[in-house]
Amino acid sequence: MRIFPFKAIIPEMSIVPSPESFFSTIKERFREYMSSGFFKATKSKSFFIYKIESPVNTITGIIGSNAVQDIKEKKVLKHELTIAPKEQLMLQLIKHSKAMIKPVLLGFREQPELKSYLKSQVKNKPWLEIEFKESHEKHSLWKLSEKLDVEKVQKLFTGVDQAIIADGHHRCEAIVKIYDSIAPKSKDDGDLGMLVFYVPFTQLRIYDYYRVIDLKDTLSDIEFISRIAKWTKINKIEEPRFPQKKHELIMYINQEWFIVTWKKKVLTRYKKDLPLLDNSLFSELILRKTIGVTDIRNDTRMNYHSGKLSLEGIKKKTNRLPQAVAFLFHPVVMEELIETVQHGATLPPKSTWFEPRVKNGIIVKPYV
Repeated sequence: MRIFPFKAIIPEMSIVPSPESFFSTIKERFREYMSSGFFKATKSKSFFIYKIESPVNTITGIIGSNAVQDIKEKKVLKHELTIAPKEQLMLQLIKHSKAMIKPVLLGFREQPELKSYLKSQVKNKPWLEIEFKESHEKHSLWKLSEKLDVEKVQKLFTGVDQAIIADGHHRCEAIVKIYDSIAPKSKDDGDLGMLVFYVPFTQLRIYDYYRVIDLKDTLSDIEFISRIAKWTKINKIEEPRFPQKKHELIMYINQEWFIVTWKKKVLTRYKKDLPLLDNSLFSELILRKTIGVTDIRNDTRMNYHSGKLSLEGIKKKTNRLPQAVAFLFHPVVMEELIETVQHGATLPPKSTWFEPRVKNGIIVKPYV
């Protein structure tokens, strides 16, 4: 992979009163904060080691500016489709901010030499350290600006031949569009590159996205259950719970909870045609063939919620609509995701939620 050092913009923590409130508003107010002196630019082009310690787990990786050409040449791969309106909003946000305020999270197969190098560097005192008391997270940065360190990182990444977008599909699409509109065809360096955070697959944890579908003016509850029975086995449960294994879905509809599993004939029929993952089967059989959702990227009946949401939370989200159904999925296994992507397939939008997550504004890359 071709990654470059860059001049970063970082928060001036000495004048930030509350990290929780400040970083939660940066997405909408970056330019205002920048002009008010809440951010400062680094003097030299650098790479950054970024470490996130959270109750979920700890991840450590490299932040740099990735050549957009790596995306065009499919060295940086997508694992799910984007949602068109969100893609447009992200494009507008980057143009308005004139910056990427959050890196694209890229998963890759860890290189032993790179792992050893990062381990040696994080023994030093962090260059920047931010603690979030409410979420019990600590975000730490080490700045690598010396020539030998910059060359070392670039050399190590020549051994990384492929990466998969874990978080930031819409940011990636927006940057490619901006690059195509302004970049000289002969130039592809750090100034015009995409802000990225490389983290080994082994350190990332996958949660799912839950679907809440508005059935109003589409099907009644009874009609919906009757139709999906063609593809699934449906069993009512008295106590709600999360899915415990692959091909087991939990459905909430009309104040009741059900276990939904695919019929054997479905798994046999679609084994060769689709990635045999629940999100793919769900999009094909439940959304397209049962409800008539032909454009999953734009259909307003679809609502997505993080897999970290509680059962009570998903119940409340569903009950807010006069007639709706919620589906909970068992998370995709990392190796299955990698295999799916490497075979040229993609998952439906909002199929995965990776943890821990980078926060907006901790490290920013100017973009014009």
